[in-house]
Amino acid sequence: MSSLSSAFLAVVSVFAARSILHAYTSRRRAAGVRLLHAILRGDDSAIASRFNRKSQRFWKPVLDALIALLQSIKPDEEELARAMDFFSVRNADLYYIRVLRSRSVYRRCRAAYYLGYLKTDRARKALTLSLQQERKESVKLYLINALGSQETGVSLPDIVDSLKGCSDEFIRRITGILLDFQSSFTAFFPELEKRREPELLLLMVEFARLAPYRVFSEYLRGLLRDPETAIELRRKIFACLVESYPFDINPVEYLYHDDSEIRHKAIDALGNSPGKENANALIAYALEGLDRDRAIISLTTMARKSAQIFLYLTDIARDAILNETGNAR
Repeated sequence: MSSLSSAFLAVVSVFAARSILHAYTSRRRAAGVRLLHAILRGDDSAIASRFNRKSQRFWKPVLDALIALLQSIKPDEEELARAMDFFSVRNADLYYIRVLRSRSVYRRCRAAYYLGYLKTDRARKALTLSLQQERKESVKLYLINALGSQETGVSLPDIVDSLKGCSDEFIRRITGILLDFQSSFTAFFPELEKRREPELLLLMVEFARLAPYRVFSEYLRGLLRDPETAIELRRKIFACLVESYPFDINPVEYLYHDDSEIRHKAIDALGNSPGKENANALIAYALEGLDRDRAIISLTTMARKSAQIFLYLTDIARDAILNETGNAR
């Protein structure tokens, strides 16, 4: 009986401790929100708050409140400057810069996350230096995302250089982040197009797919024509051109490509672009017996997309039947 009582008391103690911790955390969060509002208003009385202390546990609720606010609305420049001054006086960025050297992957990720919102020059430099030294892709993702949040393209060359040895999946994930650097990326493009590292080539293809600027079109077509370009990359390039630059490439020219995957993508692309010229190309291709079933499926797709093409194909089929009937007589 005493053992049951002890177990019951232990469970009650755990729940009580959790309730106290939750109440304490809620109070700190609410206090942080109140002080943030006072800071944004320029209320000098906020300076007298106990949150004025430089200890991280006192100013962090304010930073959490600011991040929550920024994820929904953006304060005006004057309000944001007041908030940044509040954290600058307390050296909040230096706290997380030190944490970037932690042996814990979780703590390094967390430090990078917060530094993305503390937009100081030394925060950017620390993030860039950490990115150059970091080996874990999970941490690199947070570092690059933080640099993207800094809203400056100065770090773009360092981000590009950090991709060496990274997986294809990682490069695809960070491409979306780099869309924050669109103007810097296009300005940096003359330097990037000279390089041939596999990771950078994949980045260029993924970026060009998501941000289809005209400047990328000729570059991609050049890589596609280059026999030294890896076939896996050429497949991605062809798919990118068909999807994002449909007026700059003619799939008909690739119906007889040596690579079957590129041929199949060309057939599918024609099916998704209804037109008599494309329909005729697919009909001729199917009659040659090359990938006949796939070509017929693409013709069916084309007919479903366009009533005009449906009638056109119906007329062709009817004429073919009449010709066969006439020849049989």
